[in-house]
Amino acid sequence: MKAILLTFVLMTFSFADKHDGFYIKKDFVYLGLKKEQIKSIKKALIAYRKKMKQIHEESKYAEKEFEQEFKKSNFKARDYINFFSKLKTKQLETRGLFFESIHKILTKKQRKKFANFIEEWEDD
Repeated sequence: MKAILLTFVLMTFSFADKHDGFYIKKDFVYLGLKKEQIKSIKKALIAYRKKMKQIHEESKYAEKEFEQEFKKSNFKARDYINFFSKLKTKQLETRGLFFESIHKILTKKQRKKFANFIEEWEDD
Protein backbone atom coordinates (compact mmCIF):
# COMPACT_ATOMS: atom_id res chain seq x y z
CA MET A 1 0.00 0.00 0.00
CA LYS A 2 2.85 2.37 0.83
CA ALA A 3 4.43 1.68 -2.54
CA ILE A 4 1.22 2.61 -4.37
CA LEU A 5 0.87 5.82 -2.36
CA LEU A 6 4.51 6.74 -2.97
CA THR A 7 4.12 6.10 -6.72
CA PHE A 8 1.04 8.33 -6.82
CA VAL A 9 2.82 11.15 -4.99
CA LEU A 10 5.84 10.95 -7.29
CA MET A 11 3.61 10.98 -10.36
CA THR A 12 1.78 14.05 -9.05
CA PHE A 13 5.03 15.98 -8.70
CA SER A 14 6.24 14.95 -12.15
CA PHE A 15 3.05 16.22 -13.80
CA ALA A 16 3.11 19.59 -12.06
CA ASP A 17 6.40 20.70 -13.64
CA LYS A 18 6.58 24.39 -14.72
CA HIS A 19 2.85 24.96 -14.81
CA ASP A 20 0.06 25.92 -12.47
CA GLY A 21 -1.69 22.70 -11.63
CA PHE A 22 -1.19 19.56 -13.65
CA TYR A 23 0.97 19.53 -16.76
CA ILE A 24 1.85 16.66 -19.07
CA LYS A 25 5.13 16.85 -20.96
CA LYS A 26 4.78 17.93 -24.62
CA ASP A 27 1.16 18.89 -24.13
CA PHE A 28 -0.10 22.05 -25.85
CA VAL A 29 -3.06 22.67 -23.51
CA TYR A 30 -1.30 25.55 -21.72
CA LEU A 31 -1.23 27.53 -24.99
CA GLY A 32 -5.00 28.03 -25.24
CA LEU A 33 -5.14 27.00 -28.90
CA LYS A 34 -8.07 27.69 -31.23
CA LYS A 35 -9.67 24.79 -33.14
CA GLU A 36 -7.88 25.63 -36.39
CA GLN A 37 -4.54 25.83 -34.57
CA ILE A 38 -5.18 22.43 -32.97
CA LYS A 39 -5.78 20.88 -36.40
CA SER A 40 -2.64 22.43 -37.82
CA ILE A 41 -0.49 21.42 -34.86
CA LYS A 42 -1.84 17.85 -34.94
CA LYS A 43 -0.92 17.63 -38.61
CA ALA A 44 2.58 18.99 -37.94
CA LEU A 45 3.01 16.72 -34.93
CA ILE A 46 1.98 13.60 -36.84
CA ALA A 47 4.45 14.40 -39.62
CA TYR A 48 7.17 15.15 -37.06
CA ARG A 49 6.67 11.92 -35.12
CA LYS A 50 6.50 9.88 -38.31
CA LYS A 51 9.80 11.35 -39.55
CA MET A 52 11.49 10.93 -36.14
CA LYS A 53 10.35 7.30 -36.01
CA GLN A 54 11.84 6.76 -39.46
CA ILE A 55 15.13 8.32 -38.33
CA HIS A 56 15.11 6.12 -35.23
CA GLU A 57 14.69 3.03 -37.41
CA GLU A 58 17.56 4.22 -39.63
CA SER A 59 19.64 4.68 -36.51
CA LYS A 60 19.02 1.11 -35.35
CA TYR A 61 20.00 -0.15 -38.79
CA ALA A 62 23.08 2.11 -38.79
CA GLU A 63 24.20 0.76 -35.43
CA LYS A 64 24.04 -2.82 -36.71
CA GLU A 65 25.88 -1.82 -39.84
CA PHE A 66 28.50 -0.01 -37.77
CA GLU A 67 29.03 -3.12 -35.64
CA GLN A 68 29.87 -5.04 -38.81
CA GLU A 69 32.25 -2.31 -40.00
CA PHE A 70 33.97 -2.21 -36.62
CA LYS A 71 34.77 -5.91 -36.82
CA LYS A 72 36.78 -5.32 -39.99
CA SER A 73 40.51 -4.75 -39.72
CA ASN A 74 40.56 -1.31 -41.35
CA PHE A 75 38.26 0.75 -39.09
CA LYS A 76 38.53 4.52 -39.46
CA ALA A 77 37.13 7.05 -36.99
CA ARG A 78 36.14 9.28 -39.91
CA ASP A 79 33.77 6.58 -41.20
CA TYR A 80 32.04 6.42 -37.84
CA ILE A 81 31.74 10.20 -37.60
CA ASN A 82 30.35 10.54 -41.13
CA PHE A 83 27.93 7.71 -40.61
CA PHE A 84 26.30 9.03 -37.45
CA SER A 85 26.59 12.74 -38.15
CA LYS A 86 24.22 12.25 -41.11
CA LEU A 87 21.61 10.80 -38.76
CA LYS A 88 22.08 13.63 -36.24
CA THR A 89 21.72 16.15 -39.06
CA LYS A 90 18.44 14.52 -40.12
CA GLN A 91 17.17 14.74 -36.55
CA LEU A 92 18.10 18.41 -36.26
CA GLU A 93 16.58 19.26 -39.62
CA THR A 94 13.35 17.46 -38.74
CA ARG A 95 13.13 19.18 -35.36
CA GLY A 96 13.93 22.56 -36.96
CA LEU A 97 11.22 22.16 -39.59
CA PHE A 98 8.76 21.14 -36.88
CA PHE A 99 9.58 24.24 -34.83
CA GLU A 100 9.25 26.38 -37.94
CA SER A 101 5.77 24.99 -38.64
CA ILE A 102 4.72 25.47 -35.00
CA HIS A 103 6.09 29.02 -35.05
CA LYS A 104 3.87 29.88 -38.04
CA ILE A 105 0.78 28.48 -36.30
CA LEU A 106 1.19 30.15 -32.90
CA THR A 107 0.51 33.75 -32.00
CA LYS A 108 3.26 35.89 -30.49
CA LYS A 109 1.88 35.34 -26.98
CA GLN A 110 1.64 31.57 -27.53
CA ARG A 111 5.22 31.47 -28.88
CA LYS A 112 6.47 33.01 -25.64
CA LYS A 113 4.71 30.31 -23.62
CA PHE A 114 5.89 27.55 -25.93
CA ALA A 115 9.49 28.79 -25.72
CA ASN A 116 9.46 28.08 -21.97
CA PHE A 117 8.88 24.38 -22.71
CA ILE A 118 11.00 23.98 -25.83
CA GLU A 119 13.68 21.92 -24.07
CA GLU A 120 11.13 19.10 -23.79
CA TRP A 121 11.49 18.52 -27.52
CA GLU A 122 15.27 18.19 -27.42
CA ASP A 123 15.27 14.57 -26.26
CA ASP A 124 13.39 13.02 -29.18
